Amino acid sequence: MTNLLKQDGPGRELLADTWPSRGHPEDLTYHLFIDTLTSRWPRGKVLGGSGSINLLLVVRGSRHDYDRWARYTGDETWDYRHVLPYFKRMEDVQIPGLGGSRFRGQGGPLTVRGHKPSLLAEKIVQAGKDLGFPDNNDYNGKSMEGIFHAQVNTLNGRRMSSSRAYLHPVMDRPNLDVAINSHVQKVVIKGKRATGVEVIRNGRKLTINARKEVILSAGAIGSPHILLLSGVGPKKQLEDLHIPVAADLPVGENLQDHVFTHAAVGVADPISYQLKDFQSPWTMIQYSLFGTGPLSTATAEETVSFQTITPGREEGEEDWPDLELHFISVPANTDLLTDYNLKPEFLQERKYRDEYEYGFTCFPTLLRPESRGSITLKSTDPFDYPRIQANYLSTDYDLDILVKGIEACKALANTKTLQSVGAKFLDTKPLSPCKEFKFDSRDYWRCVIKMESFSVYHPVGTCKMGTKDDRTAVVDSQLRVQGVSGLRVADASIMPWITSGNTHFPSIMIAERAADMILGKQPLPPEDLV
Repeated sequence: MTNLLKQDGPGRELLADTWPSRGHPEDLTYHLFIDTLTSRWPRGKVLGGSGSINLLLVVRGSRHDYDRWARYTGDETWDYRHVLPYFKRMEDVQIPGLGGSRFRGQGGPLTVRGHKPSLLAEKIVQAGKDLGFPDNNDYNGKSMEGIFHAQVNTLNGRRMSSSRAYLHPVMDRPNLDVAINSHVQKVVIKGKRATGVEVIRNGRKLTINARKEVILSAGAIGSPHILLLSGVGPKKQLEDLHIPVAADLPVGENLQDHVFTHAAVGVADPISYQLKDFQSPWTMIQYSLFGTGPLSTATAEETVSFQTITPGREEGEEDWPDLELHFISVPANTDLLTDYNLKPEFLQERKYRDEYEYGFTCFPTLLRPESRGSITLKSTDPFDYPRIQANYLSTDYDLDILVKGIEACKALANTKTLQSVGAKFLDTKPLSPCKEFKFDSRDYWRCVIKMESFSVYHPVGTCKMGTKDDRTAVVDSQLRVQGVSGLRVADASIMPWITSGNTHFPSIMIAERAADMILGKQPLPPEDLV
């Protein structure tokens, strides 16, 4: 967002990145096979934020996501007709056949590309079509339902982060300072106005004064953490920690995240990647010299599918996808699972997967969760991570969508297309904690999902956008913190509802919109859609 402001703003600005990186144990009814019951929530404390460490997928979400935001906030400039021009402005689509689409943009700072799919990826896409998945060539176009080769934000095989796209080109501007090795402690609020921020930089405490506004863009964990430390949040929570209350707002509530489980499919033919492929000398040479090979993929994620499992859940609501399937072209052996902090006994139970050298992992993902969590302070120490209560899978709907996802993975494995390469759904041995349930029943898979579901690292919603009289909202539709002047939030934390897909590009769209708001510009003209 700094570059977006610098394109027109005359002032001088110092930018500091800050967010915590790990969740904490809680009274769980999920993640039951995770060691110490602690779920890892990595965060990008780096220029470019978490978009500098994510899986690279470019997903806008459904048009209905934004139309719902607009209805809720009473501000039509958040509907899809109005946000589409910002999505188009920020991207440079270089995928054959999509450049001329009226839904896609060219010439923007963020390169969007595909990559040459493997034979396995081609087979998975065809298998989806065998099952009747819609024939659609662009999930970021008119409709997102179907099965597709992934779109990623890379250039020459390398990540095109928001830092590389927006910040690097303007680093030499005299009115911009970027402060690395910095940690924001709190926003300084005098009376009811934000006047600056307190920062620890290279071990020294500094106060940076703001002539106009303070803009928080520290993410769905970092932004509420800073606000709470600044005295903006639930009154009782702040008073219990002896923090002076500047504004009594529901900061940290409404936490939403995408959660996935996984299923393993082995194939007899040698058409997938193997983990060793990412470590071989030839792979390193391919990537270093040509920007190609396994390391140029989105961690071997070549294929995605978006499906609508349930009809509209509110009166008058249209249907839109509530299930995503991620396909990683690597077998789901125990080596792949080690990063999820799983208990050793669980890994031992999944050893049977190691019999297949080739295959893929299917990750059913809950796109529109009903469950809500929260971010709260553990202490007043700005370096003490907040308490993250994800509250995953707290409703039958959330569990049942993932059960449907497992069933979709099985159905794909059993298609003629995948059977032709020797595909086999591998998870046919009951997990010991779920043996009380009939194998392959709905209750069995609900039990398995509670054991081995994980964050997709898409937290949103903790500084919720809403109307001025909405007691559940933290910011208004101009992203201004209610009750405190001179303070805005511009990141995924403002989403009233999580988008139906990866949250990186929607977060950048929010920054694009915020920049125009801060500069006092009129919103871009809305698109005419059919």
